[in-house]
Amino acid sequence: MSPTAVLPQLSNESNGQATMSSVKGPALTIGTLSTAQDGKYQSLVSELGTTRRVDRQLLERLVDEGTILLMLQ
Repeated sequence: MSPTAVLPQLSNESNGQATMSSVKGPALTIGTLSTAQDGKYQSLVSELGTTRRVDRQLLERLVDEGTILLMLQ
């Protein structure tokens, strides 16, 4: 999943002025094996998941995949 820009929505108030409304776009969470084992990572994912879509990644997998890509060049 590639990152996407999330633009805030403008809402018209009764006085005719436009204001920014809060917008929560997708969240990217990057944890480690140690945070996955102690429950902190899952706790964060659960908390964020109540208000938005959550993309979950582990740092070790990202680093390992990056090493493979460098070796293929």
